[in-house]
Amino acid sequence: MDGRVVVGIDGSKESLTAIDWAVADLRVRPRRLHLLHACGWSFVGLPLRGDGLHLSVEVRTPEGAYLVAEKLLAEAVGRVDINVPVTTEISTDVPGRALLTASRTAGLVVVGAQGTGSFAGLLLGSVASQVTAHGRCPVVVVRPVPVADGPVVVGVDGSPASQRALAFAHDYAAAHNRVLVALHAWRWPVPAGPGEPVPLVYDRDLLRSAEERVLGAAIAALPPDPPVPVEPRLVAGRASPALIEASAGASLTVVGSRGRGGFTGLLLGSVSHQVLHHAVGPVAVVHAA
Repeated sequence: MDGRVVVGIDGSKESLTAIDWAVADLRVRPRRLHLLHACGWSFVGLPLRGDGLHLSVEVRTPEGAYLVAEKLLAEAVGRVDINVPVTTEISTDVPGRALLTASRTAGLVVVGAQGTGSFAGLLLGSVASQVTAHGRCPVVVVRPVPVADGPVVVGVDGSPASQRALAFAHDYAAAHNRVLVALHAWRWPVPAGPGEPVPLVYDRDLLRSAEERVLGAAIAALPPDPPVPVEPRLVAGRASPALIEASAGASLTVVGSRGRGGFTGLLLGSVSHQVLHHAVGPVAVVHAA
């Protein structure tokens, strides 16, 4: 991995917001910024409309696609601080696959929640869905809303993916001088499948103590340096609504790609899926090794 931050550029307002988020992060965590525009979809005659960059053109030829790509990237570079090293790339692949390829070596991929190819009414665009589900590195999805200056919220459930998410959130909180809220949601015993018996009697305090230990063990595994104020938050209920509620006012919400309740074969767990679609601000998805 080369540690660079890759941002998908397509001319939409969402992709411009993704640039701004990445630049703000690079001011405190210096790395190379790589702006990637994939114009492969233009070669099949699909229109490209760059509302965010005030473009209204239809690309029907490879030459036209490259001209638009150069203009999009040039205007995107104009939004980057002069002290941030930046490179650009025009890919002839389709956007989702181009970003997935970049994620193999990148330290972070940043995308807008929706792009120029998204359908109206969708809460998460197809490119963002592909990259968060299949990306090899952490992926941040940014929405075109003001980013709050509140804590960094991370979902914790004791799984390897959530532990990596906690480490990612810890690094981000340390760099941006934020409080880290480690949120662990737990529920009463429920059937694991059809015909699975549920205990008729169980000790509420015993269950809560067990879940407190899960949260405490996860936090204890964090490095002591740099020091970050950590707020453990134990919530009785489902994880998705708790994280979505906590995302209001959070500077970043972090989830693992799959938790301990995930089904084998799923690349994106139900909790991360719900948070990606309904969280208020930017969301980071961190995959297990």
